[in-house]
Amino acid sequence: MSEMRAESTWWNMLVKGIAIAVPVALIIGGAVGLFLAWNQASLPGDPMAQRLPDIELETLEGQPMNLQDLAGQPLLLNFWATWCPPCIEEMPALQEAQLAYGNNDVLIVAINQGEDRAAVQEFVDRHGMSLLVLLDEQGSARQYLDVDYLPTTFFVDSFGVIRSRWESLLEREQMRQGIRALN
Repeated sequence: MSEMRAESTWWNMLVKGIAIAVPVALIIGGAVGLFLAWNQASLPGDPMAQRLPDIELETLEGQPMNLQDLAGQPLLLNFWATWCPPCIEEMPALQEAQLAYGNNDVLIVAINQGEDRAAVQEFVDRHGMSLLVLLDEQGSARQYLDVDYLPTTFFVDSFGVIRSRWESLLEREQMRQGIRALN
């Protein structure tokens, strides 16, 4: 009889322990999940899910470069022009981000819109830019990605999928947030 009582007591304690442990674990797990979701960096701008276009542009040195060849690491593609005041204001932040994050965390690519090589080169030299600058003289990338406003920045994941589009000057904190979200 005492054996049955000991077994019954043990069983009751086990059931009570489980009855307490399961809700506590669910509450803690839910709180951790909410905390992680709340603290997760998100991409600024309008969400997208579009592959990089198969478009060939030129570097300032005249070398052809296909946008799809840039896949394999996170990218910020910034469409800009030398005559665009917000673009000019944004350039130092892009340069700082490239220096801070290096080519491993993100590659920042400045895609100039419709200007000739000499004008762009003079701007780059005057502002001490070391970003990868591509020329979209014919507007093929601009047209494909429907860029109507300068500056426009695209956040691209390492698989070559454009994840977000930001039309307007990108503030430093938005840029950092986007880079964190891509990595």
